[in-house]
Amino acid sequence: MAIRILTWNVWLFHGDWEARQPAITAVIDKVQPDVIALQESFDTHEGCRPQVETLAEHLGFEFQQGPNPEGFDAPVRNSMLSRWPMKVRHSALLAAEGPNRYRSVVGAHIETPEGLLPIFTTHLEHRFDRTALRQKQLGEAVAFIESVEVEDSLPPVLTGDLNAVPDSEEIRRLTGRTTPYDRVFIDAWDVAGEGDGLTYATSNRVIADRGSQWPNRRLDYIAIGYSSGGPKLRVRDISLAGTEPVDGVMASDHYGVVANLTT
Repeated sequence: MAIRILTWNVWLFHGDWEARQPAITAVIDKVQPDVIALQESFDTHEGCRPQVETLAEHLGFEFQQGPNPEGFDAPVRNSMLSRWPMKVRHSALLAAEGPNRYRSVVGAHIETPEGLLPIFTTHLEHRFDRTALRQKQLGEAVAFIESVEVEDSLPPVLTGDLNAVPDSEEIRRLTGRTTPYDRVFIDAWDVAGEGDGLTYATSNRVIADRGSQWPNRRLDYIAIGYSSGGPKLRVRDISLAGTEPVDGVMASDHYGVVANLTT
């Protein structure tokens, strides 16, 4: 069987955030993922429960929410949900330029029918001129993933909004095209994607209306840890999600990415 993974930046509580919540839920219901990785998931807002908690209740999934920020109070979290049991949960804060830290890597070892799956999500620094910081954050995330490795598990999967295009130094290092981090990962879109896979695009009317300075980028990834021996994961197919309005509402300013992985 395939393990279906959805990663999605769900845009915190920006725009018409109340109207977007049922749209987000509708997209997830349509995709029917086994594991969901969310970035910009709100903790609490205007008396609402954490977004991931509400989704987990709707889906009947287990969930994991990212760590509390350091140095300030921010409601933004990375989160993960799974239809299968989360055997061990993991999280760590990542580097920042100042004392306020909220970027994180969040994950779990999930007991799937195909074996124990280590899966993680992150959301890197967004500013165009901060490639050095993104490289540091991504390096820390990969090192953290390696530090919690469990023997005989499936290769790790790293998902998220990396705020870096495929030919950036950040992604080149992640995929082993230049000096790698502690582990090389395979970009699932490179393996099985059709088209350019843009996740932050003017085809999304939110981006078109915003007049973004640098639209039409592939920023969101599902990446599989390279394994030269032992268990392997392969990409059966990969596509975008949330590309159309739901009852006239765009669910997010990013499109989601959904992949079916097989052993």
